[in-house]
Amino acid sequence: MPPNASYVSKSGSKEALAVLLRTSLKVEQAANYYRLALRPPSWRLVSDSKDNQGATMLYAERDGRPLWVRVWPDSEFNATFVEMTGAVAKLHPDSTRAPSDSEAIAAGQLPQPAATFVPLAPPKMVPAR
Repeated sequence: MPPNASYVSKSGSKEALAVLLRTSLKVEQAANYYRLALRPPSWRLVSDSKDNQGATMLYAERDGRPLWVRVWPDSEFNATFVEMTGAVAKLHPDSTRAPSDSEAIAAGQLPQPAATFVPLAPPKMVPAR
């Protein structure tokens, strides 16, 4: 997810999932975030264009699976919408029985974070002698 993003909605099925986010980044900043994130070796950015409504459309592939990212302005909140649509990843037959993140989201269950961030206490100031 891009910085300062919040979840708006999701839709989909067991085969495909679309997630809508809102970010405080400007449209071009959000598009550039995904251009950088969708680079080799993990991803291959196949297409970078504008649709007929002026939204930035990115199409990428990873291990043969497609991902579409659409980025457009949210004028109501002076923000940017990002919609990601892709195929739901299938679990390998011998993997754990836990659902993948995409399967959990498609089922309406947000995955638990892998770790909880606990900030460090600020350093104690020592008076000068």
